[in-house]
Amino acid sequence: VSALNDEARRIKYHVISLSETKRKEPLSCTWTDGTSVFLGARKYSSTSGGVGFIVSPEFSKHITVIRVYAPIADSDEEEHDDFFEQLEELIRRERSYVVVMGDFDARIGSRRAGEVYIGPHSAEERNEAGQRLANFCELHHFFHGNSQFLKPPTRR
Repeated sequence: VSALNDEARRIKYHVISLSETKRKEPLSCTWTDGTSVFLGARKYSSTSGGVGFIVSPEFSKHITVIRVYAPIADSDEEEHDDFFEQLEELIRRERSYVVVMGDFDARIGSRRAGEVYIGPHSAEERNEAGQRLANFCELHHFFHGNSQFLKPPTRR
């Protein structure tokens, strides 16, 4: 955790999303500077997994972060529907600004006619999971951050 603290202090950020935390037990704490940290635990039967996030002191009292790991694209439709229903329930309960981030296992593609919250920058074709995510973003007025900015080919 101290190495994570050192790295976070070296960069300018508001929210950092973490994957593969590989922790046996979850950790939720606030550093002395006011930075909020949550590191989730992996499944007990696994040596990998676990998600987390770090929120800067300026934002930690004003936003709610929901870090997700969506079902893989090959999962049945019911599993995807359950995932988005649970996510929508979490969002409905919040009264602060909400940031949803994580791995949706989706290729969202570029903005399509009538879409407002999907950005113009994506080198990929939209897949079924991407369409679900685009529908979710449009319905809840969430900007899809990764499609908002042009990235060099090596970072796509």
